[in-house]
Amino acid sequence: MENKKEILLIAQKLTELRLKQKMLKWAFENSKGLPEEKMNAILDEKLRIDHLIKMLETKLKELEK
Repeated sequence: MENKKEILLIAQKLTELRLKQKMLKWAFENSKGLPEEKMNAILDEKLRIDHLIKMLETKLKELEK
């Protein structure tokens, strides 16, 4: 039972992160005229989220075995 709860929590977090990832992608693609510093902040956050998604996907695969 505990394993199922953990799987559900990870799946929920993955959904949330994927949504943030899409929002950041949209913001980056549609942010004409933003200062370089802001663009870099968007890219840094996207890379952080990409890394978290990969980690959670790996953990989810381990739990599903």
